[in-house]
Amino acid sequence: MARAGVPNDSIIFTPAVGLGLFRVSAAGGMPKPLTVPDRKKGEYGHRWPEILPGGRAVLLTVFTGVSLDDARIAVLSLA
Repeated sequence: MARAGVPNDSIIFTPAVGLGLFRVSAAGGMPKPLTVPDRKKGEYGHRWPEILPGGRAVLLTVFTGVSLDDARIAVLSLA
């Protein structure tokens, strides 16, 4: 499970291969989806979230094939 801490006391993570990113309070609770892979665009999953300095955006890897050569990097605004 990949995860990254967010300054507002929440955790962003990927629970399993083939899913998007989720956010949950660091105090616990029910995770809520942040992203959903767009199958029509060939996305197979969103992985390895990394909060950018300032905590307003997260860097992630979008898998579009079997190999890392088929992946791309994206930024998701948390605003």
